Amino acid sequence: MADRDNLVDMHLSGADRGTVGVPSIEQPAYSYGLVLRLENPELKKLQIKRLPQVGDEYEITAVGKITNVYESQSEGNREDKAVQIQITHLKIK
Repeated sequence: MADRDNLVDMHLSGADRGTVGVPSIEQPAYSYGLVLRLENPELKKLQIKRLPQVGDEYEITAVGKITNVYESQSEGNREDKAVQIQITHLKIK
């Protein structure tokens, strides 16, 4: 397992999570953009023959290319910023 002292916890706080549409539907604890979905071709390249169990943790090392940078300002001085990263190389331990 990775040394968590050097990692940033990406868990969204209650204020950051807010709600989606209907006030009773709360957003997930982690942003959708943080999800990696590995399918058969990726699993084969990573030599994962036996699927892990839900809840297992793996160390991930990745190299990514910035493919989109976004910045805007809207009424009320609300600033939005985003960076999109295309993962090009990945290793899972």
